[in-house]
Amino acid sequence: MTDSNKKPAPAAPGKPAGRGAGRAAAPKKKPGPGKTGQRAAAKARAKANEKLKAQGLPPPVKPASTEPLTAGKRALAWTHTARFLTTASQLKHLPVNGVLPAEAQARAEAAGDDEFDEFLDDADVGAPEGDAGSALASEGEALAHDLAPRQLPEIAFVGRSNAGKSTAVNTLAQQKRLAFASKTPGRTQHINLFAVGPRDAPDALFADLPGYGYAAVARDAKLRWQRVMADYLSERESLSGVVLMVDSRLGLTDLDKQLLEFVSDRVTAGEVSLLIVLTKADKLNRKEGAAVLAQVEKDIGVLATEDADIGITLFSALNKQGLEDVAEVLYDWAHREPVLRSDDEEADADADPDENADAEPDQGRPMNT
Repeated sequence: MTDSNKKPAPAAPGKPAGRGAGRAAAPKKKPGPGKTGQRAAAKARAKANEKLKAQGLPPPVKPASTEPLTAGKRALAWTHTARFLTTASQLKHLPVNGVLPAEAQARAEAAGDDEFDEFLDDADVGAPEGDAGSALASEGEALAHDLAPRQLPEIAFVGRSNAGKSTAVNTLAQQKRLAFASKTPGRTQHINLFAVGPRDAPDALFADLPGYGYAAVARDAKLRWQRVMADYLSERESLSGVVLMVDSRLGLTDLDKQLLEFVSDRVTAGEVSLLIVLTKADKLNRKEGAAVLAQVEKDIGVLATEDADIGITLFSALNKQGLEDVAEVLYDWAHREPVLRSDDEEADADADPDENADAEPDQGRPMNT
């Protein structure tokens, strides 16, 4: 019979003395405060703050986080400042350097304006009313005195009606209803502008352009907005970059390629940057994602020049894939130094101003919708 109380024999040199011997004892975990302890600590802090308040003293300030601010987090903090500025159905109603023309401001504030009501959907537009609207008007007036001499760069968001453009804009801004998606795709027929950066001195504007390619929209409305978008992309002086939202499962469609033609000359010349954001990337596996990236890169190869600034990235609003990457690109676009033309270039531009005076203006080719 085995004696259960018998101690194990002494171990030979270099061998453990019995089961479990020779192992380092695991450190005991220090018990946390638990929910009860947390509630007690919160009550104690609240009581201490009440005493300080009664003595006229401010509550203690939490120490600032020592975690370094990455470029991606800095860019997301910047995009988070986006706020509604104005909406317009025609280019002449858009602000210049962030400031609305007096006529457009008056029209925007007028109640029951037929021209605006025709194109604006109350369910789609996040225009502030009352005190908030007045505050924005005052902010716009102040900008005329506070802005830097250069124009505020505008970053335009474009894409098909079902490409997830509004969702992507809201995800970038970390706001649920900054860009409004129409209940009826293709219904939204206006340009929404958002100021980004410090409230007293914004450093960029986001321009959310109408979606395109929805078959149920009347043809005359399509043609009208094609002209507006073509003019905006090809002529808007303050346009700094274009973000083209493309459904990653479809890649660049014929309509996307036609839209790129409106801004292609400015992209190849390096005047306007281009970022193609392949949305809904969470629906693809790694192999499919790599394939669509390669195909889109091939499709836009004609735009790639020494001066062109073109990027392509996969993006998912669901799992935040590519979120910081896109925010960093937009931040860099808004904060880069403007390119100044040399004296020789200025002289060449002014040498023969009437050279193309008789040329027909380019109205932009209609998209085959």
